[in-house]
Amino acid sequence: MKNFIITTCYLLFLTSCINPRSYDNQPQIIDAMTKSIKIKFPHVTNIPAKDLMTILERKSDDNILVDSRNIREQKISMLPGAMTRNQFETIKKNFIEKNIYIYSTIGGDSSEYVNKLMNQGFKAFNLDGGTLAWAQEGFFFDNQGEQTKKVGIENEAWNILPKEYEGVFP
Repeated sequence: MKNFIITTCYLLFLTSCINPRSYDNQPQIIDAMTKSIKIKFPHVTNIPAKDLMTILERKSDDNILVDSRNIREQKISMLPGAMTRNQFETIKKNFIEKNIYIYSTIGGDSSEYVNKLMNQGFKAFNLDGGTLAWAQEGFFFDNQGEQTKKVGIENEAWNILPKEYEGVFP
């Protein structure tokens, strides 16, 4: 736990002091951050963005996508077909036999939520690298039925997005 906190603080410090959008190695920055999350949640299964896209393209009722970010980020955009965590919580008993795919900005909050759902008997999985990894793959986001490359993020430190994407924060 101590190593996770130290690593996360160090990486956040680096990304807050240096413009992460100026680096060509954004995928490596995201990978380093997700590795520290995986240490904290070793029993959580992580799904790469490309694999999740393939799963979602099948349009099966057995797959549920849940956005665990805060409402400000969700208002900017979500992954296509996702529901909010609050929406899911009100009807989750209907999905006990489904595959639940959870995401957040980088995967920390979603890994914690996946862990909680697994303990409740759900088949839950985490989007490895969250919305940042989704953007790195070039996938679109959804804003009220419209494709967008705007991504809700907490602050400039999380703006580890490709040049064609716009990080939006309060």
